[in-house]
Amino acid sequence: MTDNLRFSQHSPCDYMMFNGCTGLFYTLELKTFDSSCSFERDKSENGTIHFHQIESLKKFDAYQNVISGFLLDFRKTDNTYFLLINEFCEMIKSISKKSFNEKDMLQWCKPILISKRKLKVNYKYNVEDFLLKTQTVKDLNL
Repeated sequence: MTDNLRFSQHSPCDYMMFNGCTGLFYTLELKTFDSSCSFERDKSENGTIHFHQIESLKKFDAYQNVISGFLLDFRKTDNTYFLLINEFCEMIKSISKKSFNEKDMLQWCKPILISKRKLKVNYKYNVEDFLLKTQTVKDLNL
């Protein structure tokens, strides 16, 4: 009975960012994994991407000037992508598996590759390029 108790609310997303130059607001879930990423189609399942995270991004995406999606870091190939929540939802409707890999994502979606440079331990991401590319994507989807 105590398995269902929760004393804190789920966070709406991992990261929020506002681009003052374009007036676009970003809501992002940040995920990193080796080769494949599991997801939940409903609350009863267990995955890396949780059902409540998908629902939260979909709610944010309904607002004008809001871009919602996932930053997905595939460690095995060292590629990082931005995937719009709408494309993610279409992909999980189209596949029968409970997880997806980079190949699946590239087959079903048009993610944006995020350029990065390896530092000693961490990475430096080209945020300016990311903002420019996502601004174009939002213009096409309006």
